[in-house]
Amino acid sequence: MAALGISSDVRAQPRAIIVGVEDLDYPPHYTTLSGTYRGYGREFFDAFAVAEGLTVEYRPLPVVRLHQALLEGRITFKYPDHPSWQPEPKQAAGVTYSQPVVGYIDGIMVKPERLRQPAEPLNTLAMVRGFSLPAATPWQLPPPALIELTSLGASIRETLLGQAEGLFGNVEVLKHQMRYIMMLPDETLVFDQRLPHQRGSYYVSTRDNKDLLQRLDLWMQRETAMLSALKQRYGLPD
Repeated sequence: MAALGISSDVRAQPRAIIVGVEDLDYPPHYTTLSGTYRGYGREFFDAFAVAEGLTVEYRPLPVVRLHQALLEGRITFKYPDHPSWQPEPKQAAGVTYSQPVVGYIDGIMVKPERLRQPAEPLNTLAMVRGFSLPAATPWQLPPPALIELTSLGASIRETLLGQAEGLFGNVEVLKHQMRYIMMLPDETLVFDQRLPHQRGSYYVSTRDNKDLLQRLDLWMQRETAMLSALKQRYGLPD
């Protein structure tokens, strides 16, 4: 009976999962300031874990190492992800994706005076190291020279100093970074919709946990109203 009791206790333990996240200050989507994962992504996974009886370890990693951790199966889920981000190695590893989690606009921010000029190809473009330009987006030929930096703040400063003609990233995140983190005036850098950009969604990805990914999809379907309110609270599009 004791053995049976121990077995029952083991079965009752919540399943522990590891969510690999980008070690970036990327609010309102997510941030890992002081080593603690916060933002929309945290509340999203916390709510899923409560509903499904899971415990979650959030593992912040640099973008390149996070990608590798997914390919090697060292994390349960990767978030955020997108099928167009480095697609070939993920296809070879058998990575699969959830239904869309939250909407985004990836585009190019420029100095306001550039908007008052005719649209011209960029010579230089700043972006965070490990990010990739969307494969499905028609980029200029020849493409701009990429200036890869370690953080959003460094990318913004490089653009403000004129070392890069534009800055590629999530438009809402860049606006939030400039307004609330760097305390810069609105319109310091502006979204140039004439340049290549992509509207899409972030996804959750996995290599080995497709059953759990299906549970996540079903949970999102059941909790549409709650998740819509959560996105609204963080100022994010569906």
